[in-house]
Amino acid sequence: MTEQIEELAQRLAEFRGRAQQEPAAYLPKVAGACNNLGNLLADQGRYEDAGAHLAEALVLHMMLWLGDRNAHGPNLGIVLASVRGLAANPEFESRWEWLAKLWGVVLYNLHGKCFPFCRELGGLFESLEQWELALEPYIFAELILREQSPEQAAMARADAQRLEDKLDQDLEPLRAGIEERLLRFTSGPSRPAPG
Repeated sequence: MTEQIEELAQRLAEFRGRAQQEPAAYLPKVAGACNNLGNLLADQGRYEDAGAHLAEALVLHMMLWLGDRNAHGPNLGIVLASVRGLAANPEFESRWEWLAKLWGVVLYNLHGKCFPFCRELGGLFESLEQWELALEPYIFAELILREQSPEQAAMARADAQRLEDKLDQDLEPLRAGIEERLLRFTSGPSRPAPG
C-alpha cells in the first residue's frame, strides 16, 4: 500500500501543477486524488495526513459543486462519506479537534458561500455527538439567511435550538459567542483552498 500512496501522491502533484493552467479540467482530479489519498492514509493509520487531504478534498468538491451541482454532487457525497468515516474512527485520537479545524477551513475558504452545506455539516457533527460544534453551521446558516430567506433562517434556528437540551446549558451566551466569531465570515471574498 505504501507504493499506492507514493504513486497517488505523485499523481496529485502532477494534477496540482496542471490545475494552475487548466483549473476546469484538473481541479476535479485534484479533489478526487485528495480524497483517495486521504482514504489510503487513513487505512495506514496516518490520520493527521489523511485529515489534511480530506479537508482539501471537501473544500474543493464544495467549490466545484457550487459551480455545477449536477456534475459534482455525487463526488461531494463521496468525500462527505470519507470525512464521516475518518471522524468516526476512534483510533484517530484528535478527530474532534480535526473536525473543528475542518469547519474552520470550510468557513475560511467559502465564507457566505458555504451556507448550502451548513445543514449537512451540522448533521455530521450531531451524528458524532459534537453538539457545540454542530451549533456553528446552524447558527451560521441562520445569520446568512436572516435577510434573504426568513423561513430558511427560522429552520436553521430551530436546528440550533434542538441542540439546547443536549448541551445541558443556556444556549444564548454560547450562541452570542458563536455569532460574534462567525460574523467575520458572513461577507467577503472566498479564498483559495490551501494546497
